[in-house]
Amino acid sequence: MSKRYFYEKVRQFHETFGHPEASAPQPLELDRAVKRSVWTAEEAVVEFLHQSARNEAEFLEAVATFQQGFEQAVQKSLQDAPPNGRRRAARRARRRAHGCALLRDGQFRRARARPGAVV
Repeated sequence: MSKRYFYEKVRQFHETFGHPEASAPQPLELDRAVKRSVWTAEEAVVEFLHQSARNEAEFLEAVATFQQGFEQAVQKSLQDAPPNGRRRAARRARRRAHGCALLRDGQFRRARARPGAVV
């Protein structure tokens, strides 16, 4: 399925449920991005951990562990380029520096070492 297919499905969902639509992909307003992130975390993290835990104590311990990991992810993100559109360029530069090759579809793969190359 093409990217256009998924774009059209999302556009149709937004139109059906009265969400704002853009004629082209663009960043969300921060308030809407935060609300969507909270909903996503509820669905993808909280309910998942709750269903995986055997009891309330285990669930709360899992949530605390997740929160520590989340804080580490925040700190890691703060070390990246500022969130002003240059993040992708910084990520690509970092991956190239670690020996990754950029493919035509925008994905990276580990570059093969050339014979005799110092790694």
